[in-house]
Amino acid sequence: MQLSRLLQYLEQLPLTLISIDGTEADDVIAYISKQLLVDSKIFIMSTDKDFLQLIDDRIFVWSPTKKIEYTRQKIFDEFGIFSENFLTYKILCGDKSDNIDGIRGAGLKSVKKYITPIAGSDKFDIQDLIKFVNNIDSKIKLIQTIKDNVFLLKRNYLLMQLANVDISNHHKVYIQEAIQKEVPQLIKYKFSTTFIQDKLWSHIPNMESWITEFIRLDRYRAAGINDNK
Repeated sequence: MQLSRLLQYLEQLPLTLISIDGTEADDVIAYISKQLLVDSKIFIMSTDKDFLQLIDDRIFVWSPTKKIEYTRQKIFDEFGIFSENFLTYKILCGDKSDNIDGIRGAGLKSVKKYITPIAGSDKFDIQDLIKFVNNIDSKIKLIQTIKDNVFLLKRNYLLMQLANVDISNHHKVYIQEAIQKEVPQLIKYKFSTTFIQDKLWSHIPNMESWITEFIRLDRYRAAGINDNK
């Protein structure tokens, strides 16, 4: 019931909603960001670190919990790894939130210490990683563990990569049509009526000023359309 009610709220706001059964939201977001809106500046709002691999000169991630806008430089400042190599790091360390096991002992400090190219500015992908460890005659336990778990690395890559997502052509067409449609206008009276019915004053105490931002968005969009922008 709550999910259904949430959708009712969202449908009254000037937002484009995309929901596809059996398709991960991060795959849809990645597809739109990397393959559809290729000339657009994009902000992804999420706490999911998987999106950090997408960051470049036009794609950014806003963390609503940390209140941080992640850029390529911000990722390096926090992790010591640039965004183009963040996927390789995630492949090694895994993701507990998604029950994806990583390489034992592959913490951030150890990875940067023993796999030095991952912290460089050049692209260092999974193939580079495998070549790197295979060309090292090292007794370092982490290096040997990586050599012994190449299958795990490849599995993690398939589960985590967002550069070439697994979405059917039928769903791709649906997504393309959804983002090409005109964004619906705000239905203020319906939103306000629903808000009053649910007695949400304590959750959005400044509802009038909050919803004004959506009115401004409507006006800005209308001006852009009238100016053929």
